[in-house]
Amino acid sequence: MTFGAWSLGVVVAGLAALAAVLFALQQLRTRYRDVTVVTTLFWKQVSHEAPVRTLRERFRHPLAYLLILAITALVWLALGEPRWRDDSGSESVVIIVDGSAGMGRRDRLSTALTQAREVADTVPAGRRSVVWAGATVRPLLATGEDALLLEARASGRTAEAAPPTVAHAIHTAANMAVTSDRLRIIVVGDAPVGAEVVDALPEHVTVTRASSVEAPDPNAGITALGAADALSGAWDRVDVFMAVERPQGAPAAAVTITLDGRPIAAEAVTRTAWPDGRGESVRVRDVQAAGGLFEARLSGDALAVDDYAAVRLPNKPLLKVQVSPSLAAVLVPVLAADNGVEIVDASPDVAVRRAGEQVGGGAPALEFVEVEQQASAFLLTHPATVEAGDALMAAVERIGLRQIDATSLANQVGRSIEVTVAAGDAWRFSVWAPLVTDDFNFTRSRAFPVFVANAIRWLAQVEAWAPYVAAGRTLRASEGTVPPVVLSASGRALDGGGLALVPAVAGDLARQGAQPLAVSLLAPSVTRGGAADVLPVENVRSGAASAPLVWWLVLAALLLLSAEWYFYQRGRMP
Repeated sequence: MTFGAWSLGVVVAGLAALAAVLFALQQLRTRYRDVTVVTTLFWKQVSHEAPVRTLRERFRHPLAYLLILAITALVWLALGEPRWRDDSGSESVVIIVDGSAGMGRRDRLSTALTQAREVADTVPAGRRSVVWAGATVRPLLATGEDALLLEARASGRTAEAAPPTVAHAIHTAANMAVTSDRLRIIVVGDAPVGAEVVDALPEHVTVTRASSVEAPDPNAGITALGAADALSGAWDRVDVFMAVERPQGAPAAAVTITLDGRPIAAEAVTRTAWPDGRGESVRVRDVQAAGGLFEARLSGDALAVDDYAAVRLPNKPLLKVQVSPSLAAVLVPVLAADNGVEIVDASPDVAVRRAGEQVGGGAPALEFVEVEQQASAFLLTHPATVEAGDALMAAVERIGLRQIDATSLANQVGRSIEVTVAAGDAWRFSVWAPLVTDDFNFTRSRAFPVFVANAIRWLAQVEAWAPYVAAGRTLRASEGTVPPVVLSASGRALDGGGLALVPAVAGDLARQGAQPLAVSLLAPSVTRGGAADVLPVENVRSGAASAPLVWWLVLAALLLLSAEWYFYQRGRMP
């Protein structure tokens, strides 16, 4: 026999304590003392007022002691949730509560939490745990903790504006399980679990659902939103693309689109219905790229969290470039073809010159030097405040040095092509001057305009921008040389530099020295509901088999209590 609520040691210690306390109480007896009264009329009153309790030297009434001990022992055993066999080492149970955005429909989350508590009550504490799968996966009830703690920890919880993380919670639980033990994972909630998740689990792990996925009310939602360079070619404009899903056959949802709170002109919006009738694509043309907040809203329906999405647009001003007259014949035509560049005669953002010239003053410069003056073909100079490794990696990736045919250039120059980095007082990119002469075909290659454009932007330290930012998806930067520095709620810079950071929940994402990024939900599984779910629904009350044993113990205690009352009424027990 095993116990679900307590360990065997606690049960035995409790029984020993009950036996000792009851033994001491059985020794407590009433000893009467002589009292002289004037009349027997007050005898009854005196007998009630005069009792004195004391311990006797000799133990009496063993039957009364055994009966009361049996009654209390049966109650104590029932409280310990006894089971006939010990299966704690054969199967563990992890209860996963879905706390994602889809549980915000009506009272779905409160219902799921209630069901999770009911399931937890039926599983021995030594082999069950409860996990919350919201924006992040975190424990609600650890193995061995009393189920009453779940009530307090679940109080006040609301569905989080995040895509489902149940699949991640399943894999985490499976990886933490002991290989030799059976693990049963019980999902409580509506997040769908696909076949690919179940098929990847080890044989000793099974996944079931506590109840059927609730059919969602008719719901429309924004499932994609992102910006891209304008198809019109305008540098300071972007096109914004959006996907709106809806139930099949439902009318198109009303979409309100604004930029910094101002409505977008209707003629700039194109809406294309999907052939299957389950949604539409929306394109907004030539939106000004000045760092504004693009917002889209749908009319309210069953789930409000997917009716709003936003994206922070890039800030793409024209770059002012001053070109040395000695290089104008080669580079002015290339720069003039770049719609993001404006050629100026003074106060440039970036200067293009030969080494030793003063064109552009102290502005960041693309310089061309003679081979004898520079050992490497490409020299990257960065401010001393920037790490050399970071500057080198960023330049190689952003300028596109990997795409240059270094072997061909080396054969033509007769020297190896190398990239070096050095600290200086400003950003500077020094390149061998012969590479831009007619002696080499580098200037006639298709890579040369891209090389110049990327070098200009790297020198100007153009801030990278995120085409889209969605909860649960990796934040990726585009079109820039300086990755966005994302801050935590406490103001600390988060690692990742826009490449490995995954926003957990929809909302604002703070940036250093810039407007916050807007994180949208963009979760098709939340909008569509649990139609893709493959989990079987089973009777998850694994502890129900122990309930009859508990009730038999309670019934036996009541029968013994009745027997004690009977003997007391017959005068055979004090």
